[in-house]
Amino acid sequence: MKKGRGRTSRIRRRKLCRSSPSRGVNESYKPEFIALKKWLKARKFEDTNLIPACFPGTGRGLMSKTSLQVKAAFNEETRCYEIRTGSGCRRHEEVFICYGPHDSRRLLLEYGFVPCGNPHACVPVSQDVLVKYLPSTDKQMNKKISILKDHDFIENLTFGWDGPSWRLLTALKLLCLEAGEFPRWKKVLLGERISDTNEKTSLDVAQKICRYFTEEASAMLQKVSHMKDKEMALIHQLTLVETLWTEELKILRASAETLSGLQAAVRDSPTCLRSPPLLGVAPSAGCDA
Repeated sequence: MKKGRGRTSRIRRRKLCRSSPSRGVNESYKPEFIALKKWLKARKFEDTNLIPACFPGTGRGLMSKTSLQVKAAFNEETRCYEIRTGSGCRRHEEVFICYGPHDSRRLLLEYGFVPCGNPHACVPVSQDVLVKYLPSTDKQMNKKISILKDHDFIENLTFGWDGPSWRLLTALKLLCLEAGEFPRWKKVLLGERISDTNEKTSLDVAQKICRYFTEEASAMLQKVSHMKDKEMALIHQLTLVETLWTEELKILRASAETLSGLQAAVRDSPTCLRSPPLLGVAPSAGCDA
């Protein structure tokens, strides 16, 4: 008999496994999981390697009944897309799935949960809100919007934990160009600074948009709070929505603080900015045009 394969060794391994802090408690006997298994089986989904369990520290999850390996790929034999663990998973340990760098709204809509402190969480800005605080008398507005669309600058405009995204500020700088500055719109998309006035105006509009979203988030939190008092059957779903709005409110407050710092920097900057002199040309004593 090989060393470590005897009865005493098996008992020792079982005791060690039961005492492991990562070991989950089987919950497959509960009615809701029995119903879930029947629902999955009716849709031709069967997996004998995973069972629902409760884990210390993480709560409910899936526990492996056997050691797991291999990858995610399309199986030509079963004609199904199969997800397999990317790293080894020992028996009775929790099996995790990597959801990818998604914001909290997408995680709630597609997976039904809202993580705390999600680094990818953000507040999206739609086109309607983007122009909400811009002058309605701007005759070049339609042309500006067309340029943003043509250069893929009308989507993925967000406020994040570190403030407004570069894409959002760039879009606002282009939209805030004055009539005489408009021919330089290409430089805006390349990240060049056009003027102090353009910088200040775009930051002011960004702050107004941020304030609008902040007020909206606060109002929604009050509405959800009242609904939780009346709709007890929906308490779980409403709590998730409340968590989402609470996180977005924190993001907006952080963005507002960042914007305040940027606005202060623009106010304190010189009113006349010199461009670097061209090679072989003496710098002008006045302001650059």
